[in-house]
Amino acid sequence: MRSGILIFSVVAASLILTSACFAAPPVLGVSPTYMEFSAYKGGIDPNVQILSIWRDGGNGPLNWTVTEECSWLIVEPNSGKSLGEVDDCNVIVDISGLSWGTYNCLLTVDAGTAANSPQIVDVNLIVYDYDNDGVLHVPSEYGTIQAAIDHANNGDTVMVADGTYSGAGNRDLDFGGKAITVRSANGAESCIIDCNGSDAERHRGFYFHSGEDGNSIVQGFTITNGYGGNGGGVYCDGSSPTISNCNIVGNYGFGGGIYCLNSSAEITNCVITDNNAPCEFYDPLWICFEGGGIALGSSSPIIRNCVISGNRTSAHGGGVYCYRGNPVIENCTIVGNFAYGEGGGLKCFRDSVVTVRNCILSGNTASGGPQISLQEIFGECPTVTISSSVVEGGQYQIDTDGCPSGVDWGPGNIDTDPCFVSGPLGDYYLSQIAAGQAVDSPCVDAGSDTAANLGMDIFTTRTDHVVDEGIVDIGYHYPTENPVDIDDNGSVDFVDFAILASQWQEAPSIPSADIVPPGGDGIVDTLDLGLLVRYWLWQE
Repeated sequence: MRSGILIFSVVAASLILTSACFAAPPVLGVSPTYMEFSAYKGGIDPNVQILSIWRDGGNGPLNWTVTEECSWLIVEPNSGKSLGEVDDCNVIVDISGLSWGTYNCLLTVDAGTAANSPQIVDVNLIVYDYDNDGVLHVPSEYGTIQAAIDHANNGDTVMVADGTYSGAGNRDLDFGGKAITVRSANGAESCIIDCNGSDAERHRGFYFHSGEDGNSIVQGFTITNGYGGNGGGVYCDGSSPTISNCNIVGNYGFGGGIYCLNSSAEITNCVITDNNAPCEFYDPLWICFEGGGIALGSSSPIIRNCVISGNRTSAHGGGVYCYRGNPVIENCTIVGNFAYGEGGGLKCFRDSVVTVRNCILSGNTASGGPQISLQEIFGECPTVTISSSVVEGGQYQIDTDGCPSGVDWGPGNIDTDPCFVSGPLGDYYLSQIAAGQAVDSPCVDAGSDTAANLGMDIFTTRTDHVVDEGIVDIGYHYPTENPVDIDDNGSVDFVDFAILASQWQEAPSIPSADIVPPGGDGIVDTLDLGLLVRYWLWQE
């Protein structure tokens, strides 16, 4: 009998012990318990980090939740159940709107009655200001071009790395009146602003409307697929920025490439091609836009050293449309543009006073005035002064409807084939025997002044990229290496000055600061310094 009681007691104790084991509560496991993030103000969000939660012992399910009270931090998922497996949560930081400084957030991981619950995870975020060198980098410091513009101060440079930029923050870009430079790091071929515009969703590259002047600079972008009512690629309204070294291609609008209204913008060293000023239906009327490449309304810009080619309009001004204003167009090649109406190359209305100098107008087509068309309105006639230029076909390619005396033929004009040849960067080099072609173009050495005086002596019209010397060639000049950029880093700056200073009044070393005349004269002197000063702060 005593033996039976003993056996029963042992069995009962075993059952009690086993029951106690099954009833052991789960234990909460969390890793890590400290997390740190960092980012630049206005830049891209830091990488997502992982918070792991699991049942670290005990029995039964571990039901957990994560709570936080920080507007800049999100945990996904923020609740779950672990039966022993590890649950991974994404810890996401959103820095939009945060100024520079250090931020802290405590995450609470709560598993109810589980052992080791709750656990606290300490999260630190450091938001750095940009490095105060006046250069704001996209995308390494700022996620979008507009974010960098918004944080820039007058005199700063927004430097955009190679790539294609699209979507919100990378189109409809607005300087907000700031005197800043927005430039690509390596030129228009490597840095593209794709506006992704359409009739249903209109976007352009840049919109200047806050009184910007020439100290607001856009430099070195391809701007494409813009679709705006005014200015498919760029719209300047009451503002006069500098637009340089840009390819403005494949945009739609009134002024398919650029529209300037009440503006004295400076448009230099740009290729403006394959843009379109179409017709659109505004119930109950069809409205046809004008100015396939550039449209000007009461504006007096300087358009210098640009190719304006292959642009179209369903109305007037395939290349350039001008309604009032006093634009100056010099060393431009306006070729292969089309207008369904008048003015394949250039159309002028009202009392515009247009200066065309050292330019080529060739191969443009229209129903009237294939190269140039002038039109009187309300008794006002435009005037176009043309000098040292090629107007293929001469007077026969110009329509002076109502304005028979509207063309002032200055000296040095030519009315023959400019003899284009294709070269490394495009189709509008000038044929030259010295560069290996059979004949010399009539445009060679036929301009109004020396290349040096006009600032064209660091550019070329030759396929072998020898720079223009002596009397300037007529038409567009392609970029080439700038001899003043002694260290060949894409800009004329203090490094170039330091190299010149180290060789002063001596024979040049490597790299050579003996840059005047081309090829050097054996000594680094005031001639070389003078050219460096003339191109000071030039950028590729």
